[in-house]
Amino acid sequence: MHINRVRTGRRGLSRVFTPTFLTAWVSSFLFFTSISAFYLLPLYIKSLNGSEVEIGFIMGAFNAIAMFCQPVVGEWVDRIGRRPFMLLGVCLSAIASFSFAFTDSFIMFFFLRLLQGVALSAFFVSHFTFIAELVPADRRGQAMGFFGISGLLSMSLAPLFGEQIIRGFGYQVFFLSTTAVALTALLVTLRIPVPSAVPEREHPAPLTLLDRLIELPHLPMAIAFAFGLGNATVFIFLPTYARSVGIQNLGWFYAAYGGTALLVRMIGGGLADRFGRRQVIVPAMLMQTIGAGFLATLALLVDSPWFPLLSLFALAGVLTGGAHGFLYPALSALVVDQTPQDRRGRVVGMFSASVLIGNTVGSVLFGYLAHGLGYGLMFTLLAMALLVGFALSLRLHPTPRSHESSPLF
Repeated sequence: MHINRVRTGRRGLSRVFTPTFLTAWVSSFLFFTSISAFYLLPLYIKSLNGSEVEIGFIMGAFNAIAMFCQPVVGEWVDRIGRRPFMLLGVCLSAIASFSFAFTDSFIMFFFLRLLQGVALSAFFVSHFTFIAELVPADRRGQAMGFFGISGLLSMSLAPLFGEQIIRGFGYQVFFLSTTAVALTALLVTLRIPVPSAVPEREHPAPLTLLDRLIELPHLPMAIAFAFGLGNATVFIFLPTYARSVGIQNLGWFYAAYGGTALLVRMIGGGLADRFGRRQVIVPAMLMQTIGAGFLATLALLVDSPWFPLLSLFALAGVLTGGAHGFLYPALSALVVDQTPQDRRGRVVGMFSASVLIGNTVGSVLFGYLAHGLGYGLMFTLLAMALLVGFALSLRLHPTPRSHESSPLF
């Protein structure tokens, strides 16, 4: 019996980690490396005497356009196909990166960030949908978890190496390097074969905005919004909050967050396939809620010299990173499970937009709350908002194990 289980596991892995899947993984890693390097753009803006307002305006353009673009792109991905938009996204990214090397105009920076947001929308929605259809339904959670590692790694490595390039060679070489990475992503994307196992799609009939909203799986979208709200708020306000409570070594949180998220994706990615989507989503939402609660608790314990604040700080990183690692692949797999194939592009676009809307609301609303009420109360309110998201996750219907769920619409 033991031998049979091992053999079954190996066959399962071989069904996911095909040459096509691995080629797509490398393509995703390279694309997001070229995009993630621009987390360092505020340094360049600052070196040109830009203000925080200009930094916020330029950097915010990326998420703002992506938030509106992705649902539109999703519909065209369904109508035209996945591959053209993968290639379009990589090409636009390369053009934007190259253009940054030859301008110092803040107005141009704004429009180039808009172009990068369009590039992200085209590539992410088409690539994500392609992968979701490529792998077997009973391995979709595992595949989404492993595929997400490409984005997590790029977010970690791109700023690290980008900073070294800037220090050694300057910003122009940095921008040209991101261009080279994007062009390499283009070459890899061109090598992704179209699998014969994916059937031809019928073109869906055009839908009005009301039709699009009615057809969405609303509960997963609301949970995606809550996840985006919590994730963005923690990452945006954590550095200044930590300093205010006397924590100087921020690396403990980021190392705990990133390490746990990666570990979960590698080891626990298949849990949503084995036990069902809901059985993973519910505890993941609870982990995110408790993590935010631990951050709020720091403000109450700041004057307690006997309490190890740094340990609680790192534990919050473990919980929020674990929540990210478990929640995103399970929730995205659920959304794909519940969507007919000819609607998947547009629904994936709306799913991603829900996370981005949560990001935007979190950064704006909780910024005002932090300014007016203080960080401790702000993180308390965040934990309460995430508790609502956890309550919503309890309303999800249990999903069957190891096979496709029935469509919701």
